[in-house]
Amino acid sequence: MQQVLHNRVSEGKITAGDFNSKTSKRKNISYNQMEDYIIDIESKLMKKYRLGFSGLHKMLVLKAGQQEFGQFYV
Repeated sequence: MQQVLHNRVSEGKITAGDFNSKTSKRKNISYNQMEDYIIDIESKLMKKYRLGFSGLHKMLVLKAGQQEFGQFYV
């Protein structure tokens, strides 16, 4: 005997992973063919500060913003 599974309406249901209302933003960084030296500097800075690619760029942007605008960001 075959059982028929009815499709239930999923309106109003929230999945377990839907607790974060903010969406993450991603931006790409593109390099020209002649900019390999920047990638080398990035890897040296990542080793020095023990950060990943994303963390390094966030730290450097905050540092530059603090110098430029004189505001302290945490």
